Amino acid sequence: RGANGWSNTRSALQSDDPTVRAYAVRALGRNEDPTLIPEITRLFSDSSPDVRAAAVRAMAQADHRTTGEQAIHWIRRHLPSESSGKVLGAIAETLGRVEPQNEDDQVFVLETLQAMAQTALESTGAEMGSSAAPSSDQSGAPSDRTPQAKSPEDDAAAFRAGVARGLAGNARAHRQTGGMDEALRDAARRLLDASPETSNRAQAHTRRLLVEALAIGGLTGSVLSAAMEDGDPQIRAQAMATVGRTGEEFARHIPVGLADSSPLVRINAVRAGERWSRRASGCGDLFQAAQDEVDAVALVALGFLGRPCPAEPEDQLALLAEVASQETGATDWHRSGRALLALAGLSPDQAGWLLQEHVDHESPFMRAWVARAGGAAGAGDVLTTLSADPDPNVAYAALYALAGIDAVNTVDVAASLLDRTDPQLVAYASGLLAEEGVVAEHHQALVDALGRFTDGQRETDRDVRVALVEALGSEPELSSSVLEGYLSDYDPRVAELAAESTPADDEAAPSRLPLTAPPTPSRLQALTGGRVILEMARGGEIVVDLHPELAATNADRFARLAAEGYFDGLTFHRVVPNFVIQGGSPHANEYMGDGPFSRDEISRVSHVRGTVGLSTRGRDTGDAQIFVNLVDNTRLDFDYTIYGTVSSGMDVVDHVVEGDVITRARFVPGS
Repeated sequence: RGANGWSNTRSALQSDDPTVRAYAVRALGRNEDPTLIPEITRLFSDSSPDVRAAAVRAMAQADHRTTGEQAIHWIRRHLPSESSGKVLGAIAETLGRVEPQNEDDQVFVLETLQAMAQTALESTGAEMGSSAAPSSDQSGAPSDRTPQAKSPEDDAAAFRAGVARGLAGNARAHRQTGGMDEALRDAARRLLDASPETSNRAQAHTRRLLVEALAIGGLTGSVLSAAMEDGDPQIRAQAMATVGRTGEEFARHIPVGLADSSPLVRINAVRAGERWSRRASGCGDLFQAAQDEVDAVALVALGFLGRPCPAEPEDQLALLAEVASQETGATDWHRSGRALLALAGLSPDQAGWLLQEHVDHESPFMRAWVARAGGAAGAGDVLTTLSADPDPNVAYAALYALAGIDAVNTVDVAASLLDRTDPQLVAYASGLLAEEGVVAEHHQALVDALGRFTDGQRETDRDVRVALVEALGSEPELSSSVLEGYLSDYDPRVAELAAESTPADDEAAPSRLPLTAPPTPSRLQALTGGRVILEMARGGEIVVDLHPELAATNADRFARLAAEGYFDGLTFHRVVPNFVIQGGSPHANEYMGDGPFSRDEISRVSHVRGTVGLSTRGRDTGDAQIFVNLVDNTRLDFDYTIYGTVSSGMDVVDHVVEGDVITRARFVPGS
């Protein structure tokens, strides 16, 4: 950042080393500033294909979240002169990211992707020519280093991966209108037919991208049948997901999915069955899945059992009551908690005594589920008790549920929680007071809370401070003198909101907090080849290989905090089956993490299964919370930072449940 940063970047663009030039142009793209595109596109004439490919991707990132008009303009100019498969693959990726608004650009994207798909189908590893092929690592292997020269075969395979990524991106962009144009669907089908099953990670990811592209519009016929029998469990899971979306005529595949050996497939089969099988055959499949040996499968099924089963109501209530009443401890409460919530919505009276039974459960995670169940059952007494719970997430869940059933009591409870230290809890409480129009009565408590969080000098407390300023701003006559002191706040968002309620004659100068120093060259050397090992309380280790070449500052922060013991005793507080696990929060929620924000470090590497990313609440708001991708989550590409990959222990990751504890984290430097 700053003048020196820009000067260094521009100097690096002129380096004799192509690796340096590639890093420099990536840096320009990460600013996501379309005004930098002309400077980025100067690298389109670079002698190195790796630099040109990096420039294409940097241009796409600079044009991110726009219609892509500039990106298409520059691709039109450059495409006829390009012969490198790496660069053409990067162009294919980029064309899959854009959503052109004018017909001429739409036709260009469609026809170019069609031509590239045809070239990918015909390629034999020779030079691609000017209508076709990318960097071999882009297909999923987590490396964004500028690679050394590759063989023609590698280049062709990488091109096919780039085309597949472009097709999948195009399908996602047109999800609301049924997926890709039929010509592109046909191209994707033919590419898939020409792609044999493989254990090669990069090639397997390419096949999944093609299935994803087809699945968005709905897999049918022989393509669906073949995908259901594929050796790759992720492809079978994709097939089952499309059964859930496509229609009842494909429900015959659901029993096959429920019997699949992979939990990834069974989870999606449960979801598909909930949509299409319940009406025809009742809830028998859900009853069976609720007893699955894998927690993730059972929890999805128990969640769906919160809806009535007209054909078997007594069996449904009996099953839920049995599971909800089981005696559980700190690590085995999950099925009981989910069953309790389902039962509370169906039969509040039957759930009543169970709520009282679990209100003092030793796990705060279970008590939070009791609070949610209390809301479903309308149990105000239980919620009032739990709103005073020392765990902030229990108090938050109780307050949130209470707001839905008892607005009068909610105000008093919310006011009583303003002196707590959890950002999520205080932000929600202050928002409720503002919503109910009772800020004046609790003005001093709100002022004190704002001062307390401000004194912490934590950028990542932005959300709670914004909520408090907004609440105080709803009473400008009372708060103008208070908010005047925030006109030069270290957080520009807080200062901006304060100015809206407290107009000032002179513009106040911001007082930004010091930036965290980037890793030194010697530190980067230690990070390269380094890993962080998470020892889990329920057994096993998760080994995360670091990728400073993708995200130097975030890999450094993760390693540093691990070495300092920051993660020891923290949890994975969020588990979404067939999506991610997330953890590393001192308060086990989305709003509490390490103090300074870290900037996003977006790379071209895809969010494949096992990659480790940075959790954020908006651009450049990293707080050191981590997530691990349970499947290929390509919809996260170009929006979330990747700085590691699980190299050992994915079996441990797959069995993580909400609240699982990281006993110890340690950093092992590279040699």
